[in-house]
Amino acid sequence: MHEMTPSTAMSPGMRPDVARRRIQAFGDRFSDGHLYLAFHAAFPLVLTPDLLYRLRANFQRDVHNEELNIPWIAVADLLLSRLCNEVGYELYEMDVAIRTELLSQLKSHPRFGPQRVYDLSNFLHIYVKQQLGSPLLSVRKFAQAQDWMALAATKPGEVARSIALTLSGLNPDDRAEFARMASLIEAFIEPSAEFTQLLTYARGMEFYARRDEESAKAELSKVTGQGQAIDVQGVSLSVPGQVRNSLIKPDVIMTSDSTTVITNSLPAILIGGPPNAGKSILIYNLKQELLRREIPHYWLHANPDIEGDWFFEGDVETVRQIQLNVSDYRHWTDIFRAFVCRDLAHRYLPLIVDLGSFPRDADTCIFQGCTHSILLLKDENEEATQSWRRYTTINGLLPLAELRSQLEGDSILTAKEPIITGTITGLVRGARLHNTVFDALLERVSQLFSLISPDEIEKFHWDIAPKDLPVHLPHQLHELAPNTDRWTADMLQPLLAKLPTQTAMAVYGRAPNWVYGTLATYAETQSFHQFDARLGWVTPPTLQASISGQLSQSFIYIKEENYNDSYVILIHPIHNYLDYREADQLVFPEPPPQRGVAVSGKLPLWLFTALARFYAQRNVPWIALNDARDNRPIVIYSQVDSYPIGKILPKLA
Repeated sequence: MHEMTPSTAMSPGMRPDVARRRIQAFGDRFSDGHLYLAFHAAFPLVLTPDLLYRLRANFQRDVHNEELNIPWIAVADLLLSRLCNEVGYELYEMDVAIRTELLSQLKSHPRFGPQRVYDLSNFLHIYVKQQLGSPLLSVRKFAQAQDWMALAATKPGEVARSIALTLSGLNPDDRAEFARMASLIEAFIEPSAEFTQLLTYARGMEFYARRDEESAKAELSKVTGQGQAIDVQGVSLSVPGQVRNSLIKPDVIMTSDSTTVITNSLPAILIGGPPNAGKSILIYNLKQELLRREIPHYWLHANPDIEGDWFFEGDVETVRQIQLNVSDYRHWTDIFRAFVCRDLAHRYLPLIVDLGSFPRDADTCIFQGCTHSILLLKDENEEATQSWRRYTTINGLLPLAELRSQLEGDSILTAKEPIITGTITGLVRGARLHNTVFDALLERVSQLFSLISPDEIEKFHWDIAPKDLPVHLPHQLHELAPNTDRWTADMLQPLLAKLPTQTAMAVYGRAPNWVYGTLATYAETQSFHQFDARLGWVTPPTLQASISGQLSQSFIYIKEENYNDSYVILIHPIHNYLDYREADQLVFPEPPPQRGVAVSGKLPLWLFTALARFYAQRNVPWIALNDARDNRPIVIYSQVDSYPIGKILPKLA
């Protein structure tokens, strides 16, 4: 008997569509009986000819006691087919994608269903029982792996506890054994939250045994917020001291260009699911409630759509028009994906990560940059369900919730532990969610994002801030209007009246682009720092002016429009992302003489402040930045009485 070791089949690489084609080809070539045997053969972790013959002998009938007519030659035909890989002497495995699809077909087939899974679990448990007492360690390990696989479908809690006990008894330096255990857990077809937790722990400890403490910290931070021991079914899994100490507080690194970055265990929750499941509405509602609770976080758009807060807060016609204007730029590029992965790795706040609707292998770095997952699924799209489960599982994300989205009916909470499950309804634009399912999810996310207190996070941000005049925008807003959390244009002049002129500033907190633009121009030539949730403390970059009207560039698209007394520029990033470190390559047009400038576009905040300063230096009469929520520019700088700071201009066409 062979010892279980990681194999290529256990490292999910085959795409689900390839697996389905192979199964279809097998079914087309052979009889229904052959396919029925393949259904049953997908249940064990590893196959031998003896085990397969016994499966055929013991499962000659379906759950209705009807003959399956599996020919004896089906055993050899299956082992020699493309559904199986030979990994040792008389030892065969199926790729996890093939096993997943075959078992899915088994459970949904009217001749088998969940009852057959239960029968297979009992059969395999009995089959390996004798081998569990073997004097040979390799045989016992092999039998234990098969037994865990057998019981995982019917007694997952018992299996999780058994695996946790095994992991807790391993030598922290035993790299090979942690690798074997990770490979084994990864092969479970129906991963639970506890299996995912165990997989992440085993991977982290494998990194630690390799002396790769940074990777160990990144992996283990997904299952332990502050380095405490991990509890699985009452079994405590300890975290090595070196890793535990590094998880207690963020690591600050100064790069060669004096930029401060943070690499730490701040959580990053990936929210995924098929199209039209309501992911953006769910995220927006979570975000609003987290803001109300004053829990720091950031919504990271890890997909090239254009749905930010303005998508939900703006009027319908404005949203529709902006969507039409930028529809040509809503596509994935490798450049965009690389930028997202970098920002994930150096996050300064807990993140809610919106990956969109179609996960793919190229997104691995995004999955691996996240720590937890919330899946919002639809009953009619089982293929998407399996795809999202596969990607979150193989990348070690700890599931917080798996919900079914429906337009109508009641929201129903079916479980709160170990993960939140149920049906959530009413995820439509404009909805404000308040039901048992959303409330349970909000509590779970709030608890996770509060592992490091808001005061600790903010203190860290200020500890690394430049020594300029601190301008804390949430505090300023509270002083100006204690009963609101929303900035309005008429607050701009009272805000400036509180601040000294021509003074270097360090501006912190959530506010619209036109608030930041106002402060950036008010500081005039003095230094201006702003806190960016992706980058940390940055200054508005110096921009280049175009020469002879040449605007062709590889980063942005610029459209210019002229009106009676105003000049409007609409700007859109070609790759749906702009890199701050390459901002000095951006080229912008000189304004026409004696005309005010209005700037619009889906741009990072640092570029809005840079553009405000760029055009203020050109002595234009006034500058306005567009508020995407209602598509109306707001004046943020002025040298003329007819366009005072805070004036709201007509909607852009």
